[in-house]
Amino acid sequence: MFEQYGVAVMQQILATNYYLEYKGKTVMASDMSDSLLPWLTEQYDRAERRETWSIMMEVAITVFVAAELGLSIFSLAAKGR
Repeated sequence: MFEQYGVAVMQQILATNYYLEYKGKTVMASDMSDSLLPWLTEQYDRAERRETWSIMMEVAITVFVAAELGLSIFSLAAKGR
């Protein structure tokens, strides 16, 4: 159910203590907080890992481009002598 509605909707339901219809049952947010809070934490951790990996890849690409630029400048300087 959590994945069907998504993180933003579940956060909003939890914050407003709203009732939710799911499979013909009316469920209150506080009744599902035992499983909702760990799920929200897991989703946040996933997003954080994805962002960290993306930043690491950007840094690696920048280092490789800088190394290539340095080697190209060194090569041009060596040819000029």
